[in-house]
Order: sequence, then C-alpha cells, then structure tokens
Amino acid sequence: MEQFLPGLDFSVAHSDIFPGTRRQCSEAAREMDFFQASLVRTLLGIRALPQRLACSMRGRRTTTAPEASRRTFRLKDLVGLGWISLGEPPAMEMALGQVSGPWK
Repeated sequence: MEQFLPGLDFSVAHSDIFPGTRRQCSEAAREMDFFQASLVRTLLGIRALPQRLACSMRGRRTTTAPEASRRTFRLKDLVGLGWISLGEPPAMEMALGQVSGPWK
C-alpha cells in the first residue's frame, strides 16, 4: 500500500482471528459474494438509481449497470468491472484502484 499512497493522512486498522491459514482466509475473502448482503444490494441499487431514472425518462431500458446482469459481486470480480489490480502479494493483501469520474 505504501507504494501507491506513501503519505497517508490517517489510517484505520481492524483485526480479527480466523481459524485457517493465510491462503485459506485470502481465498475466502476473494470468493465472498457481496450480493448475498442485503445492505450491499440496497446501496448498489441506490447508486444506480440516477442512471435508471435518466434512462426511463428517455424511454430506454436500464440494463446497462454492471451489477444488473451479474449474479455475483466478489472481490475477484472487480477487475472485470473496471478496477485495476495494483498488486497481490500471495495470501497477504489485495490492492485495487480505479480511474473514474464518479460524479458524472
């Protein structure tokens, strides 16, 4: 992380103990499907609402949102959704980045 953000203004760290190896925990985190959490589905729906409203006002169908046609939403899927893999030291961490204009 220090390679991409060498000067952080603040940092928050959370920890927990899991029964398993680093590799098992890392794989479980990459495979966890966030669509199984109703809060995540709700937040993604709210995020896509302006686009859906704009499309409905123009008389278009609203199937353009990436999450609309996906059955899963996992960390390992994010690279296919426009995120860039910045690095993955084996079974240690996963750093993703995105270049975008979310305000548009």
